[in-house]
Amino acid sequence: MYQKLSTYWRQKSFSLRVSLIYICIVLPFIYYHEAHLPLPVITLLSSLTLIFSAICLIFTIFILRILFQKKTGILNFLQEFLFVSLVFLLLYIIGFLKQRPAVLFIFAYSFIVFLLKLLKEALYYRVALSGYAIFLNVFLSFAFLQFTELYTYRKLQEWRFGETNQRLSEWSFDEKNRLVANTNLPLYYKLPVDMFLHKVKDLSSDSRTGVGNLIGLISYSQVDPNLYPYIRFFLIPARYKPEVNKLQKEFEVLLKTKVNRGEIEELKFIGEREYKKKKWKGAFWTFYDRLRPRYSKTGYYLLPLSSGNFIILEIRENLVKESFHQKEIREILKSLTQSLKI
Repeated sequence: MYQKLSTYWRQKSFSLRVSLIYICIVLPFIYYHEAHLPLPVITLLSSLTLIFSAICLIFTIFILRILFQKKTGILNFLQEFLFVSLVFLLLYIIGFLKQRPAVLFIFAYSFIVFLLKLLKEALYYRVALSGYAIFLNVFLSFAFLQFTELYTYRKLQEWRFGETNQRLSEWSFDEKNRLVANTNLPLYYKLPVDMFLHKVKDLSSDSRTGVGNLIGLISYSQVDPNLYPYIRFFLIPARYKPEVNKLQKEFEVLLKTKVNRGEIEELKFIGEREYKKKKWKGAFWTFYDRLRPRYSKTGYYLLPLSSGNFIILEIRENLVKESFHQKEIREILKSLTQSLKI
């Protein structure tokens, strides 16, 4: 039996063998990365990512075979230069080269590849070029997995809550009085001097992902909606009355997704919290932000509207000792009302 399997394995092409080995390595990683999700969702994401990874792998093997053909001169140099340039470009597009440690690593690796080229170590040089292909394939697959996960979650939310009327995401801003108003909800608040209002239509898919349909966002930056402190406003229709326990679990699933993506770590649940002045119930967590190295806090309050709908105020802010919330967040929460008497 063993000899038959061994013979069958040797008869298969090199590309097929590499693909099967690659799938066996990648599949457990995908499952571990998505373990916080329901099994049907894990199966869907795993299948899509494996298909994408297989296509990328076949394509990179094809390119490497062209590069490793016996030829010399300017043509070979141009092919290798274009290959490495393509790797750098794709790594930049998916965000890998936007992190300083990643930049240092890839340039150190490139220096080693360059030395091997100068020393004319053909075997090791080819292995090093293959390393570029492996890096690219792994990070492309990881980026595809992240995109598919967020896209699937957003589509499930749209199916669950339905599409939001565009009028509900229209906010007016009275710069003189710093008053932000949404008469369709209705909801009003005063915007602190250092905070900025963002239009939902201008936001990325990642920024619009949360529990509910995003209808508004204010942040500490005019150009970066993810620079906190920030508050994101998510709408939940009246027909779907949020349950406190389920809402907390859904929010925690999104946070664990960010942990798995390497954006945050040391996630700790502080506990449930009530904004006593207005009796809004919520929950909060602390974490260490790897993208903006600091300890921070995130969480939400559930705000019932007079129309029967619900607003989830998703808050992210720096961890401060003086009070539970940062000054800017306190000012917004204090002024937030459903009438013009602010």
